[in-house]
Amino acid sequence: MGVPKDPKDLLELIKLYRASDTYTRSWPLLVHCAGGVGRTGTFILTDSMIDMAEQADHVDFLKHLWVMRNQRISMVEKPEQYALAHKVMQAAIAEGMFKKD
Repeated sequence: MGVPKDPKDLLELIKLYRASDTYTRSWPLLVHCAGGVGRTGTFILTDSMIDMAEQADHVDFLKHLWVMRNQRISMVEKPEQYALAHKVMQAAIAEGMFKKD
């Protein structure tokens, strides 16, 4: 029910599944934890913000979380989970994940 101590752990998981032969943006990824809202929502929010950062020059965590919660109540249950999504994005930026050529 908690969050990883190191945000890079979640970033590595996202990078791992994106490197998979079956990964495509055309099909949604099925993600589900025990309750389907806290950890699942954190993963989806983080992955969505990475997508947004790759496609645009900005991200909007709060707006996207609002959209997610309109589709499923309680997505990203705890403040620590919301903070983790931000920390993962910071780690991705620090790694140079979004450098434009």
